[in-house]
Amino acid sequence: MIPELGQGAALVALGLALWGAATAAVGGRTGRPALVASAQHAALGVFALVTFCFALLTYAFLAFDFSVRYVAINTNLGTPFYYRITGVWGALEGSIILWTWMLALYTLIVVLRHREGARELYPWALAVMLGVMAFFLLVMTIAAPPFSRLHPVPADGRGLNPLLEDTGMITHPVALYLGFTGLTVPFAFALAALIAGRVGDAW
Repeated sequence: MIPELGQGAALVALGLALWGAATAAVGGRTGRPALVASAQHAALGVFALVTFCFALLTYAFLAFDFSVRYVAINTNLGTPFYYRITGVWGALEGSIILWTWMLALYTLIVVLRHREGARELYPWALAVMLGVMAFFLLVMTIAAPPFSRLHPVPADGRGLNPLLEDTGMITHPVALYLGFTGLTVPFAFALAALIAGRVGDAW
């Protein structure tokens, strides 16, 4: 059940991100506030769905749900509680979902802070951020899906890579990804300024 719920939520989030990027761009081009508002709602929906995916994967680790391939590869019955938490982002698939969640969080902050101002740049910046999110959601659903089902379900998992069983794994990837994904915000507004022709100091 968890694999299907997670993959379904990721696919819906991908659709919303693509829709939001397109409507924000068209809204910025044509000056139609209704389209920008639709993109904002899409961004909120993406954040909710990616948060659901992240929480679902965390639950799968805590519950030792070895029907999820990613869980079976990165934890086992002897894994301590805190390494089951860090195991969520202990390999590629989990890192992508953590990265995508942080992007969604930054996009949510941009929506909440700028929806009433910066009307010329905001739609384009929102389009860029949703477009970047759509790319990572595409990776999450096709290239590195964290919710692939494992058949048959093993009695125990393989366990986390011993090199990753370090207390630094609790904070280091989170802090690193917060910095990397945060750069999407100035990138989006810089690109929006170029698209809108606002290359002065105002942006």
